[in-house]
Amino acid sequence: MRNVFIALALCAFAACAAPVQQDDGPQIDETELLLALQNYRAEMVEVTTAEYASTVAPADIRVWISAFAAASYLTIDPDLSGANTRLPEGALIVREVYESGVLKKLTLMAKGPRGYNPVVGDYWFAVTDPDGTPQTENGQVLTGKLEQCFSCHQVRGEVEDFLFGVPSAVRLGDPDPQPLPEPPPPPPIDPGPVCGDFQCEAPESCSLCPSDCCYDDDDDDDDDDDDDDDREDDSDDSDDSDDSGDSGVY
Repeated sequence: MRNVFIALALCAFAACAAPVQQDDGPQIDETELLLALQNYRAEMVEVTTAEYASTVAPADIRVWISAFAAASYLTIDPDLSGANTRLPEGALIVREVYESGVLKKLTLMAKGPRGYNPVVGDYWFAVTDPDGTPQTENGQVLTGKLEQCFSCHQVRGEVEDFLFGVPSAVRLGDPDPQPLPEPPPPPPIDPGPVCGDFQCEAPESCSLCPSDCCYDDDDDDDDDDDDDDDREDDSDDSDDSDDSGDSGVY
């Protein structure tokens, strides 16, 4: 139902608007831009985190923009110069204008093709009711190359793409990215099995350690047998020595 209402409003707008002399330069599809307002909150990105005071009227503002243009727009600061940016063609900016907390109207800017409106960054302008119906002022439908908007934006110039952006206090995101946190230290490396006084390096196993380090129980038994044999030999030698001493005279 809302779509039908918007379509009827656009038809009325086309019928009531004064004839406009078409030039030979690039054009912009106003009907498509106005229809885009039907779902702008679902399809666009809000670049403000709260309302902020307008500098041209007793009102508060919130700003939405086409998602593909948000990163460029967020580089612009109303209190600074030198952004050196240009929004991509087709980008749509929607400013919600609140009075005493009530949404009263929308003001729009859309980036047209190069040459559409070169005196102010090729922008198209519009002022609509909250439902997207174009407003009129002194018989003029407020869409198109609205000269009453030019002087305000021309002071920003090409470096800021004739835009003001939003104050840093309510701007989405942080224009100065914070450094990434330090990664956690790696877990300690398992040194592998210990073979006597020798420590194997992971992923080695005892089977790869030096032979004089890693030995099995059979080797221990053999070594014990050898020690026993040596002790028996020493005992025999001692007995022989004692026998030779007995041959002396009493």
